[in-house]
Amino acid sequence: MGIFRLSKRIGTVLQDPDAQFVGLTAGEDIAFALENDAVENAEMKARVRDAAALADIGHHLDKAPQDLSGGQKQRVSMAGVLVDDVDILLFDEPLANLDPATGRMAVELIDRLHNETGKTVIVVEHRLEDVLHRPVDRLVVMAEGRILADAPPDELLASDLLGRTGLR
Repeated sequence: MGIFRLSKRIGTVLQDPDAQFVGLTAGEDIAFALENDAVENAEMKARVRDAAALADIGHHLDKAPQDLSGGQKQRVSMAGVLVDDVDILLFDEPLANLDPATGRMAVELIDRLHNETGKTVIVVEHRLEDVLHRPVDRLVVMAEGRILADAPPDELLASDLLGRTGLR
């Protein structure tokens, strides 16, 4: 599959939401993919509202990205990938720029999105203790480009692998 077809199936939320912003407002940013696909205006507005509601950012659509908190920026990025109705949500270090309380809320939002949409969710994260307060199907541990383990969380937590690889 080429990069364009992959981008229609996989939505990526980067660790630095500022790197993803292209719109002057949160609403414009969420609508970006739809504008590129020449979606009709009324449908675009409805889809932006729906995606923003899913990501719990609907009340900030008219705000400039620089006026949003880190957690709010992340929710705008989430809505920006949800608006395309992708099959897979890929989160790259979603807790990297968030304080512990906001990080916990982000994990809870990611879990809620999974439960409400049924989408596959992949989270790349070093802060396992923050992710594991919600149910996780499996953990994949990588080091130097190699998969060291692919197992249920209980199995990995009972082993010494996480400590040996420097993961908390």
